[in-house]
Amino acid sequence: MANHFELLNVELSSAPTVISFGGGIAEYSFALFDTLSGPELTVATSGTAAIASAGGPVELASGAIVDSGESYSTYPSPEPIPYSPGVEELGLAYSLPDGVHYGYAELSGTTLVGYGTDEQPSGPIAAGFVDFGTQPGLTFYQDDVLGDTVLEFNADPGSPLISTVEAPVFDGVSSYAVQTEVGSDWSAPLIVQPGAATVLPTPADGVVFEPLDADGNPVALSGNVAIGLGFASGGQAGATFAEQASITPATVGVYRFFDTVDGTHFFTADASERDHLLATRPDLTFEGVGINAVSLSAADPNAEAVYRFFSTTDGTHFFTSSTTERDSVEATRPDLTYEGVGFYEDRTQQPGDSAVYRFFDTVHGTHLYTSDESERASILQSRPDLTLEGVGFYAPHG
Repeated sequence: MANHFELLNVELSSAPTVISFGGGIAEYSFALFDTLSGPELTVATSGTAAIASAGGPVELASGAIVDSGESYSTYPSPEPIPYSPGVEELGLAYSLPDGVHYGYAELSGTTLVGYGTDEQPSGPIAAGFVDFGTQPGLTFYQDDVLGDTVLEFNADPGSPLISTVEAPVFDGVSSYAVQTEVGSDWSAPLIVQPGAATVLPTPADGVVFEPLDADGNPVALSGNVAIGLGFASGGQAGATFAEQASITPATVGVYRFFDTVDGTHFFTADASERDHLLATRPDLTFEGVGINAVSLSAADPNAEAVYRFFSTTDGTHFFTSSTTERDSVEATRPDLTYEGVGFYEDRTQQPGDSAVYRFFDTVHGTHLYTSDESERASILQSRPDLTLEGVGFYAPHG
């Protein structure tokens, strides 16, 4: 089921606010009147428009599925809506030339927040809700998914860009790898925590969410999922839930810096972190893209997380794709601070992959990583202080 939500945030008054479909084929008129007993919200329908009803407009439970299972009525004259100071939804049904469509109107107190509709006739739609606790605000898109490992949202034509995301709390999900699309370019994965609003580095046309477990592996979601999106500016904002990412598997560059103080390397797939280091760390020499990493723009069953640790002793970094080694380091090395997933590489070597070799510096206790066979051979020949520990992981060909 595909949800389309149109954000309005209109404070209702006695002058009706009209939601129209099909160029006026179906219309809903919402208005607010002051009465002796308090504000009275009303709705009237015209054309093929109808409202879920139980003797009058009925409030749906958040997340309720709106479809042909509801009882719908028309209200040619303004009909009172049960007033609630919180968020409530009214089920909508209307006929267009291509068939019957379902949706919901969303109200919060005396504000018409917006409306959600299906994109295909006769398609059910899950009612959503809006969180007013953040600014400029998050619209939560809600849907039932079954075994999805990638969830995609795209800003509607004419909508402001997506600037903030909030991923849902789900059993078995420790984090989300979020990628953003600007134009036709997709970013490197940004790791975000469930239930926390995260401002994107750059407002985006589209966002892909990849749920991950504690080991950084993709998790399939099943059930009702609500993902919050905030927009860069006000106006007619909205996005479309695509459920499956439309982009193809790709690689992203991992940038390499050489530490001129202790001779180690630092890797990052985050362009923002790269730019920050270029501006603030003259002791780190930028060497460009050192290796490639697996992009999470599509589920890759061969991808594995490369975990990153920061040494509080000498300021260097340690990388490992082994969950056993990661857990051992966390348990026995208080001088190494776990920073989470740095990037993703191939678990087993694929055609075109380069082996990334790991050397241990027996003098300083640090590590050096290289995918360059010539550099590896040179180190083995001329650096007895560096012990080859084998292949750390496999980097895909760009």
